[in-house]
Amino acid sequence: MLDRSRSINSTASALVNHIRCRISHITSLSNVAFWKLLFAVCPFVCSSNVSRAVLTEKLIREEYGDDVISIIATPHIPKSVQQKNQRRAARLQSVQESIEFEKEMISSWPTVVEDDVVFQCLQDYRTGTVWIPWPICCVCGLERPSVIDVEVNAADGSPFDLYLL
Repeated sequence: MLDRSRSINSTASALVNHIRCRISHITSLSNVAFWKLLFAVCPFVCSSNVSRAVLTEKLIREEYGDDVISIIATPHIPKSVQQKNQRRAARLQSVQESIEFEKEMISSWPTVVEDDVVFQCLQDYRTGTVWIPWPICCVCGLERPSVIDVEVNAADGSPFDLYLL
């Protein structure tokens, strides 16, 4: 694996050196020789408003191909630098998520409750905690919430004797 990697790197390095030498040769040509070479490789280029550097790049791309030039033009990033960039991106993502979470928490945080509402709730609680004894059932003698209080007047003409109750 290491030998193959060295072979690829040495081949790429040789190709880059070859292309550099070719660029150096093209830039050293006179104007007449440059235009002859350009028309030989790219016969339909007729633009004289473009700089010689742009035309040289077009010539190199035609000679070696866009794929080769684009691969060589992209810098090789070592694995450690890629991992460092990934960690940096993950850290930035984490910070952005934390900021969004904080904004969400701030926006959803409850507002201050008005004093009237607080005092009414306290009054309702205090009223609810006051103990009122249940009425006592006259039959069983126990306190029951379902006992109905009935007032009986001591009327003379009652058919029942309610004295015992």
